[in-house]
Amino acid sequence: MHRMPWRSCIVIGPKGQNTDVISHEWLHAEIQHRIGFIRFLTEIPVWFDEGVALTLDYRKPFLPENIDLTDEALGRRRHASE
Repeated sequence: MHRMPWRSCIVIGPKGQNTDVISHEWLHAEIQHRIGFIRFLTEIPVWFDEGVALTLDYRKPFLPENIDLTDEALGRRRHASE
C-alpha cells in the first residue's frame, strides 16, 4: 500500500489477488482515511495497524493456531520452579 497525505492507494500484485490480502490492505487504507494522514503517522503504532489488519486475514501463516512462539523466541527466561 502506498500512503500519501491525500489518500492511500492499494496496489495488488498477481500473488495478492485474493480476499485475504485485499481486505488486509483495505483496512490499512480505511484506518488512514478515517483518522487522517498525520494522525495515522503520529498516533497509530505499527503493531496496532498490523494487528487490526490481521483480524481480516485468514492466510495460514497468520492464523493463531499456526503461530509458535516459545519463551526462548520471545527472549524470556523460564523460572527454575517451572
